[in-house]
Amino acid sequence: MPFERHLCSGTLFHNRNKKDAKHPDLKGDALIEIDGVQYPLEIAPWTRQSERFGKFLSLSIELKSDRDFGRAPTLSTALMLLTWNTAS
Repeated sequence: MPFERHLCSGTLFHNRNKKDAKHPDLKGDALIEIDGVQYPLEIAPWTRQSERFGKFLSLSIELKSDRDFGRAPTLSTALMLLTWNTAS
């Protein structure tokens, strides 16, 4: 069965091409819909550690370029910086 993308969901994979600390630990994509328009997103998480929060993920979320999606991105809604605190 071929892969089918669902709205408001995404996929993350380990980054096999990570060469240094600036490269994300994971890479993936997601698809969201705002006001009837679908927007493909690129997601890049880094695993971080802090004394206060323990282990967490820091995310970069960007619109896929028009080269990748076939049209110019027009998202006007700001995406919040997300962090996710993993269980120790």
